[in-house]
Amino acid sequence: MKRFKYWLVYYVVIITKELLTNIITSQKEDAADKGTGLKREKLAQINMNTSHAIIISGIRRCGKSMLMKQVINKTKIFVVQLSSQNYIRFR
Repeated sequence: MKRFKYWLVYYVVIITKELLTNIITSQKEDAADKGTGLKREKLAQINMNTSHAIIISGIRRCGKSMLMKQVINKTKIFVVQLSSQNYIRFR
């Protein structure tokens, strides 16, 4: 009978207030530079006053991301993407 050893590694990333402020500022500037494209017809049909998840689906390159950006701008939702490798600092 073979024995296997599994190593479980956890990474803890501590984000300082200054780093988080820089991330938010950078992402706001990037979003403002890209714009939101043409106003989508479906934007008026999306009801954000719900406790359920809203799913936006469609084929590739049909405008899902632009529609989501328009929803974010319309509702004052703020999104922070921490998945970018630029913001992860392991020491």
